[in-house]
Amino acid sequence: MIKKHNFFWYGLSFSIKSIIPLVSLPWFSKFLSLEEFGIFALSIFFGTFISGISNLGLLNVFERNYFEISEEQRKNFLFSVVIFVLCIISSSTFIVFLFQKSLSILIFRDSAIAEFLIYGLLFTGIKSLNQYFYTYLKNQKAGKVFSILSIIESVTNIFIALILVINLNLGIKGFFLGQTLGSLLVFFFFCLYCFNHGYTSFNLKLLTQSLKLSLPLTPRIFFAVINTHFDRYMINLLGTLGGVGIYEIGQKLSNSIFIFMTALQQIFSPNVYKKMFSKNKSEFLSIGKYLTPFFFMCVLFAMPIALFSKEILFLFFPEEFQYGAPVISILSVLYIVYFFGKQPQLMYAKRTGLISWLTFFSIFLNVSLNIPFIYTYGYLGAAWATLISGIISTSLNLYYGQKYTPIKYERKMIIILIYFVFVVLLNLMQQNFIKDNLAQIVIKLISILILIFMGLYFKIFKKINLLK
Repeated sequence: MIKKHNFFWYGLSFSIKSIIPLVSLPWFSKFLSLEEFGIFALSIFFGTFISGISNLGLLNVFERNYFEISEEQRKNFLFSVVIFVLCIISSSTFIVFLFQKSLSILIFRDSAIAEFLIYGLLFTGIKSLNQYFYTYLKNQKAGKVFSILSIIESVTNIFIALILVINLNLGIKGFFLGQTLGSLLVFFFFCLYCFNHGYTSFNLKLLTQSLKLSLPLTPRIFFAVINTHFDRYMINLLGTLGGVGIYEIGQKLSNSIFIFMTALQQIFSPNVYKKMFSKNKSEFLSIGKYLTPFFFMCVLFAMPIALFSKEILFLFFPEEFQYGAPVISILSVLYIVYFFGKQPQLMYAKRTGLISWLTFFSIFLNVSLNIPFIYTYGYLGAAWATLISGIISTSLNLYYGQKYTPIKYERKMIIILIYFVFVVLLNLMQQNFIKDNLAQIVIKLISILILIFMGLYFKIFKKINLLK
């Protein structure tokens, strides 16, 4: 059972982490241009790529192997993985520092981005290290500590960034440094909290065993980063930095859905693994039923963002940012579909090689669609191409996941998914036919009320209080 106080803290954590992007971005948009948001997006793409490779797929394996080793070994396991990854990221940062200008020209055809490649790598590298600690706390069911530190990191990142951008007028550099400093402070606290009690040692055997399982995942990390950021890269090459900025704003706001879902994953993921490893067959068969309330909560959170994207941008952002409304709606559908890709079916089955092959296909499909779509439709083409490739890729992952580790999903989940996709796509089309803003808002509100009614009809709200 999920303890009630843990559920409260997890709820508070993902609520704040999901709301912060929605609240803070309007402030930053008054001091940063679309072009600067474009530079930020490209630098994060580079940083995520390098730090992702540097992690060698160990985060997924750390979460999985945590349940296979004894409790006495777990802290040594955490220490060994963090030290190893820290050394690799530090070495990568030094190499990038030496060749930053050449890399900037080679990858982005623009030497002006060179300085920000370091900032992007530092930020994403530290964030990736923190994820090991969060996973450790999540698996320990330390909901209060996990949530407090998660909230502190999110709030501190934005608070320091606001000071550097607004008060010290550091622009995009302050936007990077503020968030990096916040994550670095939390990293230091994590080290003191986890490694300052009792004896902790570097366990080469545990690390080696994990690397044997994680190394086949490294190509997946390589392809996954390109798959999720290639759209921005192509918009920059085929369009402008301003187009990258519009897409980045739309993606950031819609990404609050993914953040919400990922935060919920901190609750359901350990229990899904426990049910998978359980010797009781009924526990395994109950996974699909267990996931239904979480999926409904994701859809309920996503629908207002997807439907009211135009109104959100109109109320809180400068005029030049408001072209990103369709991007928010389109990517909202993608993030909801990703729920089915968050289940560790192939990881449980140790099909790490297959995971990499599926990711390779995903990147090939994404690139193949993005190039013609962006060339023809610009940043909107990137959103549609990403959605289409994401749906196909997630469907393939689901197919093979069901083949090797089948989950019996409830039919009501599929009904809710179809309804959400239908409503969002209908909303995108109706804006071209219904010009009365009040009528549009009424239709959107009715759509949300119908979703709530579906939750009542399927008795999902009652299940939320009985999660196991």
